[in-house]
Amino acid sequence: MTDWLTVDRKGLAKVVLRRGYAFILYELIQNCWDTNATFVDVKVKPVAGKPLVEITVEDDDPDGFRDLTHAYTLYAESEKKGDPTKRGFMNLGEKLVLAICEEAEIRSTTGVIFFDKERGRRSSNLPNTRRDKGTVFKAILRMTREQMNEMLTAAFWLIPAIPTTINGQRLMEIPVKRSFEVTLPTMIADEEGVMKPTRRKTKVEVMGLGSEGGRIYELGIPVCETGDPWCVNICQKVPLNADRDNVTPAFLREVRVAVVNAMKDEIKPEAAASPAAASALANPAITPEAVKAIITAKYGERVMVADIKDQQANHAAMAAGEVVIPGSAFSKDQWEQIRAAGAVPVTTTKYATGSESGGSTMFEDKLTAGMKKIRWLAKVLAKRLIGYDIEVYFEDSKNTSRLACYGNRTLTFNVGTLGEWWFDRSPRNEEILDLLLHEFGHEYESNHLSSAYYAALTKLGARLTGIALNEPDLFSGVDR
Repeated sequence: MTDWLTVDRKGLAKVVLRRGYAFILYELIQNCWDTNATFVDVKVKPVAGKPLVEITVEDDDPDGFRDLTHAYTLYAESEKKGDPTKRGFMNLGEKLVLAICEEAEIRSTTGVIFFDKERGRRSSNLPNTRRDKGTVFKAILRMTREQMNEMLTAAFWLIPAIPTTINGQRLMEIPVKRSFEVTLPTMIADEEGVMKPTRRKTKVEVMGLGSEGGRIYELGIPVCETGDPWCVNICQKVPLNADRDNVTPAFLREVRVAVVNAMKDEIKPEAAASPAAASALANPAITPEAVKAIITAKYGERVMVADIKDQQANHAAMAAGEVVIPGSAFSKDQWEQIRAAGAVPVTTTKYATGSESGGSTMFEDKLTAGMKKIRWLAKVLAKRLIGYDIEVYFEDSKNTSRLACYGNRTLTFNVGTLGEWWFDRSPRNEEILDLLLHEFGHEYESNHLSSAYYAALTKLGARLTGIALNEPDLFSGVDR
């Protein structure tokens, strides 16, 4: 009877090599890590005079390779399927590596099996072919020296589960900055051995950024680059695509928000501008503390949201040293989380103009002599400086730091901030004249930071100087 399916080894090799050469050592080393071995030793050396490389991987697992037929049987039932803390589950690793080998040998506690082009596959379980413990995988692969170096370089991104050496150099552990537990998706076999998605609490390790960027790891094996400011090791099976070279978008979103929540006290400006922060900020699972950490790292402590209905409040906030965030800075989902966290107040909570400030207008019988004197001064100067008759009001608002506001030919002083004593000084007081010029400048431009506003102030200053020089008796009727 013939088998239902036949695998074209050369065709499979082409598919496998699309993943690059790093996966060769990844697959062989992770198989050792998933056993009861206490060490793994890897040797990689070029074959003299030929575009070939010899790879030897040895471990000391007491049981060794229990079933040698699994070395060449695709999708045989894997012992790892029911354990989410083991890396493999489809029994593919060795087969994919064997597909690109020129020749290979697997020697273990249950015997030896050879693969070569001339004689095909041969095996023996005679006593003299068995090892006392552990397994040795030895193979010759077609590979250039450049490809070999690429593979070796990638191997040192591994996070060793047990002591592991490559050409005598031990893989170094990457220092863990933060470790925490979170519930994440994984895959596990049911009672019939069928792999099914589930969710499970697992440990997550966050490590500092390497020289080549952030990565997602599955139990110490690099899976994919993320562009994030840290490397993240997931200590259980990770939902992967068919080529096992990337995680699902939904899984990445869950990981990012979990890491941002855990790393909130270490978020710096670079991290705040990363894809991880942007993704986490749109996720309802982000904590208020993490939202505030991102905003603070990105914009600083003094930050407010622009109010599209009150541009003067926005400009006043910027002039006072606040960083005003425009609505376009974040997506709708991100703004929802920012507002829910109460991370950023709007400018009108502090710099509101008119009645929006929450202040009450003071009636004539509440005005002091000083207020009436300054009102007279403001009206006279407005007529002479900007050419218009204006209305002048007083309000008592303690909910804003705004001193005064001007718009629609109306000037409003905030007695709640200035204090009644402020109006008891001479009209010639520099501080009083400074505030009037500041507000009259808004007749021409509302934006404090624009060149037009600057030009308006210099023009008004020049006009006031001319009045002082040419009309020294203008204020003679006012109490000094």
